[in-house]
Formats: sequence, structure tokens, C-alpha cells
Amino acid sequence: MNISISPCPNCAVIARAEYSDDDIDIATFENFRNQTDCVTCQNVVEYFGPKNSWGNTIQGDDIVRMKYKRNGWYLQLEKGDLRRPLVRLPIVEKDKRGDKRRLALTPSRELEEQSNITGGRGEPTLLTESLDSSWIDMKQIGAWVDFCNKNHAGTCHSVTNPWWNFAPPEYLILIDVTRCCLVRGKPTNEYMALSYVWGTVEKPFQTVLENFEELCQDNAFNLPSNYARLPRTIRDSMAVTALLGHKYLWHKSKQLESMASIYANSYLTIIAADGDDDYGIHGIHLSQNPRTMPYRYFDFAPNRHAMTKDPIQYNNSRYHHRGWCFQEELISRRTLVFQNNSVSWYCKWVSWNENLSRPMKRQFSYLSGFLTNTSWPNLPLYTSVVFAYSFRQLTYPDDILNAFAAITATFSRSLIGGILHGLPEMSFDGMLLWQPGTCYPRRKDANGLILRKYPSWSCPFWVL
Repeated sequence: MNISISPCPNCAVIARAEYSDDDIDIATFENFRNQTDCVTCQNVVEYFGPKNSWGNTIQGDDIVRMKYKRNGWYLQLEKGDLRRPLVRLPIVEKDKRGDKRRLALTPSRELEEQSNITGGRGEPTLLTESLDSSWIDMKQIGAWVDFCNKNHAGTCHSVTNPWWNFAPPEYLILIDVTRCCLVRGKPTNEYMALSYVWGTVEKPFQTVLENFEELCQDNAFNLPSNYARLPRTIRDSMAVTALLGHKYLWHKSKQLESMASIYANSYLTIIAADGDDDYGIHGIHLSQNPRTMPYRYFDFAPNRHAMTKDPIQYNNSRYHHRGWCFQEELISRRTLVFQNNSVSWYCKWVSWNENLSRPMKRQFSYLSGFLTNTSWPNLPLYTSVVFAYSFRQLTYPDDILNAFAAITATFSRSLIGGILHGLPEMSFDGMLLWQPGTCYPRRKDANGLILRKYPSWSCPFWVL
């Protein structure tokens, strides 16, 4: 990316600043706002205002100051002479060897608490040198996978602990992405799984008994009659699988009894969190579906610039509200998440984002992939999972147990007696004492009638 020095006086001060123990006052927030011809100043104004992360309104006389800490330069918005930080923007500078470093863009409160895989508290995460505005770097994703393969054997993959292991599914229908057709999988096949939100098409393209043999023929999915009906998300996921050097992809099918085994044993799970099944994955070369740049740059000078840590437009996607997607994400040991025109990696120990040059440690939770490693009757963990699931939405409310079956199967291994209508039998009397924090309705069927075939004492059958 070519960067030219802006004639803006504010950017000029930032570009000329040298190490100093004293803060450097750049200008007031109003002054930055008045630099209408400077794109960088307007980006700073948009990032800093109109409210900070605590919800306080930014005032025109708030001061933009430069501070130098051991991690580098920060552009910080402060409340006048009170020197109370409102928002902090780390700035990149070249070190003595000429190497560029980009620091994560994050509110100051989060920055002080942030830690990474090699550093301690208060050490911000370095950003990568550049991002392609149109295409995702598949080599970078491959490096994330290699990092996990090298450092996390036995927990994230190649699991040897018999308690953590799930027997591989006996029967699988896979997509061979090299032959572009369906194949009958074997327990020894290494495959990627796909998790996404189904669309609302009345007659979606599905594998049924009548067309199964036809779809097992080479290039079946390339036939015009099939290709036109194949959802874009599946096509793009096939491209991701191929670009990562793998052959097989598993996508959703009605194998309820094997869901836990399928997702727990997948090499990784592709999560297409943007849109529904025909939205696709933007930014994949083979899909010819470019993305828009997900992050904002701040180009103060050739040697000083910054990039946002979070995407410009955050999409609170339907994926994170859907019931079926809940278990698919939780049971997977490793996930590759495509959301907000960007991509992230999550395994049991670390997460990667494409604008970060090193991984972030993950805190233990049911979302961090340790669900499949629960070898003792962890009732607090189970109840937290049930509580989170109760907020999820289902197109067909009757699926309330089926969409939770993989999690039930996972916990049933350690909860003696199994699980009855969502409540562990080993503590059945105590679990009956659950109560909602306020008045919540029971789930209803498509006709608006209460699902009376399920007991009223079961937590999952209430909408929280």
C-alpha cells in the first residue's frame, strides 16, 4: 500500500514526534474535526467520537495527545486538563532496525487488560504489515493451522486421551472437492465440517435418495442444473477446503445420532457466519466474490500508521442466534470463522485474527473448545450451556431437543444416568429447582400453541 505524507498540520506533528517523557499536545478534537481535507484526521474523528467506549460524549475541547510508552506511541484523546483518557489509538513506528510494527487499535481500558501468548498484561498485540482489501490470504490461514498442528497435539487434534475421544462416525456422506461430487466416507477419512445458517428457499438443493447416485458421479456439482442450485456458501466452502489442501468437506445432513462425533472429529469446522446459505464467503479467490476492506487504516506518515483491531462494520449475524448452530460451534475443537468480511481462527488454546501477527490466549469457557474434554460431572458448566442455548431461535420449535442432541451426548458421558428432557438424572431433584430471572414464555409450535408434548419443568423448553 502506497502511503504519502499528508499536508495536514496535525499529521505533520505526529510524523515529526520523537521520543519524549512528556506528552505532546497535537490539537483539540474540534481542530481534528475541522481538517475536512485530511482523510486521516476524519478517520481519527470517526474513531474517537461521538462517544467513547464508556458512552461519554466527546467534546470539541477534548485534547488529542501523543504519549510514548514502552510499547510505542499512542494517540490518546483526553478530557482537557484532567488528563483522563477517553480513547487510545496505538500508532505504528519503525524501530531502530527499520522494521515496521503495527499495534492493535483498542479502547484504553481494554488495552491495559489485554494479554497475548508471549507477553504479559498491558502489552498490545502486533498487527500484520498489510491486508489485501479484496482477498483473504489463505497462506496465512494455513500458517494458523500449522501452528496448532505443531503446538496443540493431543488436545486440539490427534486426541489420545480415551475420555476426550469420540468414536468416528460409522457412516458419512462427504463432498470430494477435487472430483466435485459426493462420496461415501470412511472412518479414517480426514474431513472439514461446515456450519452455516440455512436459507428460506422453499425447495432447497438437497441430497435425497432419488438423486444420491447422480451426485456421486464425477463433476456432478459442476453440471449447470446442479451448480445453479448449489448454495453459494457450500460452493465457497468447497473452495476453502481445496485452497487449504484438503479433499473432503462434510455439510449438514440428518445424522442426529452422530452430530457430536462428526463435529468433534472434523479436522476443523468452517463457520460461515455472514448471511445464510446463499450469501457465500466473501474474499475467497476461487469464488470470484471479493470482499470490502474490513478494517480502517490511519496513515499519518510513511513510518507511522495504525489499523483498527475490530472490523469497521460489525455484523451481529443470525448465526449466533440460531439453535442448530450452537452445538455445531461448541462441539468443534477448531473453527475457522468467516464474519464481517474477515476471518478468525479459534482452537482450545488461542485465537488468531487476520490483522494480528500473533495469537491471543483464550480463557477457559464452554466457548473455548473444552466442552469435549469434560471428563467429570461438571454441572455448573452444563447449566451455563443450557442457559445460553435457551436464548437461541429455531425455525421449527419441535427441534429443541434435536438441535441440542450433540451437547447432550457429550455431557451424558460424564453425567451418570444420562439426561432427561435437558435435566441430568444424577441431580434430577436439585435441577428441578431452576427458576428464571423474570417471567419467560414457554416455546410454541408453528401454530402458536405451547409445546405440551414436552414437560413444563424442563429449562430448554422456555424462551429466555
